Amino acid sequence: MEIIKILPREKAREIYSHIRQELIPHATPERTQAGQGRLQLWLEKEPIYSQPGTYKTGIHDPRLWRLIQWIAPQADLAQVYGGNRGIDWHRDAAYAAPTAWILNLGPCTLESDHGEILTLDLTGGEIIRFNCKLPHRCTNPHPQRIGIGIWQCREPQQYTLI
Repeated sequence: MEIIKILPREKAREIYSHIRQELIPHATPERTQAGQGRLQLWLEKEPIYSQPGTYKTGIHDPRLWRLIQWIAPQADLAQVYGGNRGIDWHRDAAYAAPTAWILNLGPCTLESDHGEILTLDLTGGEIIRFNCKLPHRCTNPHPQRIGIGIWQCREPQQYTLI
């Protein structure tokens, strides 16, 4: 788990404002056990957990998607999440290739278990690259924090969009 870039403060504020105004009104409570209660929405594709390799069409936001492609040109999907909850220890589901990214917009603590716990205390604007197949969690999120998880599909040539 490593911070690979930090966005300029003004750019981070601009992205945060766009998400709060344009996307968060469409967010729904997350249903996964680890993230239960967080608000979330999917960009481009939303994985159907019960049907590996199958996705529903997600929200298309050209402005935010350009930023995501700048962070990770190989990205296939992203999850915007927020609210006053973090997420407990988990590994990302079968849809995700091992390398993932997070764009963090607000104070929180990220932890990853590599045999020892690696901890990042974040303030906002950080872009983190990490192995999403290792246990990880987010604790102590500021109530207004927003995060964006970014993934490439595990097998990008072999998925079904419904």
